[in-house]
Amino acid sequence: MGPSAGHGAQPKEAAESKGMPLRHEDFFAGILDSTNLVIYLKDIGGQYLYVNRRYELVSTVAREHIVGKHDEDLFAPDVASLFRAQDAQVIERRGPIEYEETIQLPGGMRSFITEKFPLIDPSGQVYAVGGFCTEITSQNNRAHETQAAERERLAVTLSCIGEGIISTDMNGCVLLMNPTAEAMTGMRQTDAAGRAVDEILRLADAGPNEGPGRLVNRVISSDQDAITTPDWDVLGADGAKRRVVPNAALVRDRTGRRIGAVLSLRDVTEQRKLQAQLQQAQKLEAVGLLAGGLAHDFNNVLTTIVGYNYFLLEGLEPGSPLRSLSLEIRKAADLAASLTRHVLAVTRKQVVQLRVMEPNSVVLEMAKMFRRLLGANIKLDLNARASLWPVKMDCGQLEQILMNLVINARDAMPHGGRLSIATRNHAIREGGEAGLELPAGQYVCLEVRDTGLGMDESVQARIFEPFFTTKEIGRGTGLGLSTIKSIVRDYHGGIAVESAPGKGSVFRVYLPRAEGGAESILPGEVRKSGGEGNETILVVEDNATLCSLIKKILREKGYRVFSAATGKEAQLLCGRIKEHLDLLLCDLILPDCHGTDVAKGLCAAQPGIKVTYMSGYPGGVLGSDSRIDGAVLIEKPFSPETLLRTLRQSLDSHQTQTDA
Repeated sequence: MGPSAGHGAQPKEAAESKGMPLRHEDFFAGILDSTNLVIYLKDIGGQYLYVNRRYELVSTVAREHIVGKHDEDLFAPDVASLFRAQDAQVIERRGPIEYEETIQLPGGMRSFITEKFPLIDPSGQVYAVGGFCTEITSQNNRAHETQAAERERLAVTLSCIGEGIISTDMNGCVLLMNPTAEAMTGMRQTDAAGRAVDEILRLADAGPNEGPGRLVNRVISSDQDAITTPDWDVLGADGAKRRVVPNAALVRDRTGRRIGAVLSLRDVTEQRKLQAQLQQAQKLEAVGLLAGGLAHDFNNVLTTIVGYNYFLLEGLEPGSPLRSLSLEIRKAADLAASLTRHVLAVTRKQVVQLRVMEPNSVVLEMAKMFRRLLGANIKLDLNARASLWPVKMDCGQLEQILMNLVINARDAMPHGGRLSIATRNHAIREGGEAGLELPAGQYVCLEVRDTGLGMDESVQARIFEPFFTTKEIGRGTGLGLSTIKSIVRDYHGGIAVESAPGKGSVFRVYLPRAEGGAESILPGEVRKSGGEGNETILVVEDNATLCSLIKKILREKGYRVFSAATGKEAQLLCGRIKEHLDLLLCDLILPDCHGTDVAKGLCAAQPGIKVTYMSGYPGGVLGSDSRIDGAVLIEKPFSPETLLRTLRQSLDSHQTQTDA
């Protein structure tokens, strides 16, 4: 718009008087002043000749202060220059031109659609420029308000999306980022705007994968509306890596023209970590099955070696030089059995055999292995308290607890340090103890202390969760500490941890004190236990060599012995022999069935028979219980002394129950 004053006289008051004829010029002036259009007229030099009443109202300037003035007298230089340029275009074209303009007036910013037109005299010369202006300020305001509302809705929507969203222009420069993307990159949108996407989205190692800029360029230049590429490791401001799945989508305007791209980044860090841990657990399970199968056969061989060495030792004179060699064979077999137990403990396939033991003996026995495990840059200190109370539990599970705690401490000291293992007696009084959900009583405390990295409170709150780990993918299953807690709870004990970042960690395991003295059967010790001349035992064992050894041991002690290699053979044998069996000694894993199936059939046929199982790998048959329906389990490899003592105890217990 531009003010303009008109040709000719202004309407006269006299012409409006009643009874006087209305002149044509007065009639048209009245029409121009009655319209909502802003109307003006300027001469060829830009001087305003006429403005209507609407012009006065909009500009808030009386027309007598406008007529005779130029644009430069009324408007800011940039606006005046714009109006003069428009006038020149109309004069040059010699025809009307429509403009949309927004200008600053005393009443504020106003928007108009203006049609400017030339006035041409009879000789064909342009002698003036006029304008009709339609105000559209309210429409524009509503449009701006709508756009602002849309932008607000978009911002709220983007802030609620869990994926990182980065919008770019055609050159791959950032236009917009949502809060999730800001958290991923460590950069605010105001700082990232206008920068190349490769600058604000840093990858740990792009490798063969394309980076952000290349992906954006590819989707912009290709015929595809969206492209997904393999996972990226995105580096945050603190250097931490987040695994994301990137997707690039093309952005078009309403006409279909390409105007940029949008990157969406789905954080799959925890998902990928869980997948890796599950894969690790599956591998561990597969190794466990393999180890269990090998342990079954290997323990049969070890049992045979230990058994025949027992007979060799019995046949030697006390001063015989071969006696010391025989004892060395026994020690080597015991070591091999210990290694088998360790393999099964790591794969969580160990046989569970409860016994009263003195924990210090296990700690001291494993110390040499711990030193090899820790290496030269971690010093091991042992503080095994004398007169330690005994505990009743499985030896392999106690070893597993210690092994997992030591491995955990080692991994917390990547640059070396000191690891201390201590044992002591600990009494909990009535009312309990802070950090321990244990009743009052007497406990044995096993303490493992390291000088490692330590943990904050958020990590400590989750360390006993299955699959939770702070280690890199592939370096841990997240099952070690959760397994320890599960084992300790099974024995009605507790576990506590103290730690702080940079100050190391202390794990304390509390196990209930057991009644009675610890069991201790030394290699080569023979405990006389034999038959009473009228006891019959059925041995079911598929390993022929081991079966022959067991029969030899039992017969030399006065038992009557029958044997079978399979469950079916045992069933047929029981049908043939008429005498009552006192005890079934059965391997848990047989070629055609489980040992428990043999026991159920035999107990149904001969009520009151005592059952003892033997196995080096019970697998899923026994679970975590060492007794089934009153049956005892002998862990392979076992010595003849252990076999004879266990069977004698079973038979005596059976006789006592019968007498009662």
